Amino acid sequence: MLYANATFAVDGDMINLYAKLFALIITVSISLLLPCSSFPGELGTDFMIDLWKYRTGEADTGLLTGRPSQKLPESPPIITVTVTGTIDCLQALPLHANDVIEVQLLDFSSRSSAAVIAYQKITSARNIPIPFKLTYDPARINPTHHYTVQARIMRNGEAAYCNTSPAFVVTHGYARNVSVLVEESANWHASRTDPDSSLLLSSAHARTYIGTYTRSFIGAGGKVEETLQVLRNNSVELLSRYSKGIVKQTGVWSMEKNLLAVTVTHNNGEPVNPERIVFELKGDGLAAVEYDRAAHGLHFSFNRVSVREPLQQH
Repeated sequence: MLYANATFAVDGDMINLYAKLFALIITVSISLLLPCSSFPGELGTDFMIDLWKYRTGEADTGLLTGRPSQKLPESPPIITVTVTGTIDCLQALPLHANDVIEVQLLDFSSRSSAAVIAYQKITSARNIPIPFKLTYDPARINPTHHYTVQARIMRNGEAAYCNTSPAFVVTHGYARNVSVLVEESANWHASRTDPDSSLLLSSAHARTYIGTYTRSFIGAGGKVEETLQVLRNNSVELLSRYSKGIVKQTGVWSMEKNLLAVTVTHNNGEPVNPERIVFELKGDGLAAVEYDRAAHGLHFSFNRVSVREPLQQH
């Protein structure tokens, strides 16, 4: 009797165990079949997301839900910088309907050819001054290099007007806004006139300025001797001889009415901040009427040593 009761108790415990196991299976099956609290379209449940976070130790990446809880980092924006300014001319410059204005930002430090950093083509300009805007990548700028703006007015496929003096920008303290002065190209003028004449030599005043001039003075370091050559090819060369060596400055010149306007652009072959000096003929020499007196003193004049055409540059 006792054995029978014990057997019945064991069977009863097994039945209860199987009943509980069956109830657990039914509960789990129902929980899986019933709609969960996830949003429509998600691939996982909140439980699975929590489990994923727990096992990886990371925030939800959207692998299960298709929608990350954190925004992915955006690609960095493209950074550009601009050089702005105007193109102007000291003389009256009527623009033609088919004129094309080309503006370039150039790396002026190249020994062979200037590298183009930015370019703009303007076809709608009808009046002077002409505004321009050059957009470039600042990563292309070397702070040790010199950069200049070149402007050309193209007429019938030829450069009719251009700037002969560099308009420095961006580096070495120069601003990103500049006024570029253009003048008529000598080749363009010669192509429209007698081929045996030129823009420079057609002016009696220009012919009288061409030559070699000298001056000497006592500077802070002793005696200084300077030689100024005004050449036929629109260029000038100024040699300054000191006790410690020679400084060679070069640039360009043009006529402003009856005056000689000189722009110094290089010092010993290196680009410098353009310096403007305006001379007038005085007797048998040149006298500066517009210049930096702090740099050249109160009396800045040269005596002519040759009326013949000077030697060409070396």
